Amino acid sequence: MRTAALLLSLLCMPLQAALVSDLYTASVAVDGRNNAARASGVKDGLEQVLVRITGNNGVGQTAAGKSIIARADNYLLTYSFQSGEQTNLQVRFDPVKLQQQVRESGLPIWGSQRPVTLHWLAVADELMPLQLVNELADDGEQLNAIAQRRGLPQLLPILDLEDNLAVSANDVLGNFPEPVLRASARYGGDFVLLSSVQQFDGQWHYQMYLYDGQPQQDGAPLPMALAQHRGVVDSRSAALEQVLAATASYYAGRYGAVASDATAGADNQVVFELDGGIDQLVELERYLVSLAPVQQTAVVAVNGNRITLALQLIGGLNEFQQLLSLESRVELLQLSDPLQPPSLLPPEASPVPEQAPSAAANLPHYRWLNQ
Repeated sequence: MRTAALLLSLLCMPLQAALVSDLYTASVAVDGRNNAARASGVKDGLEQVLVRITGNNGVGQTAAGKSIIARADNYLLTYSFQSGEQTNLQVRFDPVKLQQQVRESGLPIWGSQRPVTLHWLAVADELMPLQLVNELADDGEQLNAIAQRRGLPQLLPILDLEDNLAVSANDVLGNFPEPVLRASARYGGDFVLLSSVQQFDGQWHYQMYLYDGQPQQDGAPLPMALAQHRGVVDSRSAALEQVLAATASYYAGRYGAVASDATAGADNQVVFELDGGIDQLVELERYLVSLAPVQQTAVVAVNGNRITLALQLIGGLNEFQQLLSLESRVELLQLSDPLQPPSLLPPEASPVPEQAPSAAANLPHYRWLNQ
């Protein structure tokens, strides 16, 4: 009941992108307290951390991932054993050393400022008909545990009378986003995830569709999924894992950065000064991709509260800048001092590597007002 009361209280305030703590810690089950169990547990814990900060579920199977995991003790800060029904090893890794190695290995890094996902999940098995899931259900608890392990801020609907009148399990299963997005407006999540998990002949079929959480305006076109994925696995828990793995992969691809890509698309780079965290970046990206010339945006670097974006454009940068001049929320800045402004995010919260001030000094600079 305390969980339900908390969820009800959240409806009274808009959600913001979340700062995820403990990205570089992990807890793994081990067979004992001997050196062999510790060494194996440290490697398993590092793989869990790498999945969390890269968004890649298979990073441990890549050559770069294997190389980092093989030297897990180089990045280990602390470890301790926790006793219970199962012995667990708690490990904590050095963020600075690990980030440096991940960047040098050409892997992306997804920072601790992460969007909040409102997750509508419909589940059915051979004994239970299709139904929606909230945090009080067993599937909801398991889903939240997976999300926490992956560093995914997530909210499940409370499924009160208002939700149940607005959304059915078949809306989620059939990927009918309009009623779901309308019902989602009260929660204020950055993104809305529709997923379903069903059992057929002993196999578990899953699918997911991710949508922008922006409230839909009357007469707006039918919303399109930003990401979608489906598959068949052997267990219920594996299906839930795959749904959130696909979600994390999309976010990491959108908000993460690869250091070796820092000079890509330099001719179409611009700098925006923000007055907030990743929630402001989400709003800015929503505006930019609504412009006809903009095909894609990517965060290249962060320098304090200035975000450098690489733009894939149809036409030239001049046409894009002309459109910006018509937007009241965008202000052109004339910068005489390219030095780094005060940071609004702690170093560990930056979603991408920091950029040297001189690298962005000659790029067009704007301020995103988001009025």
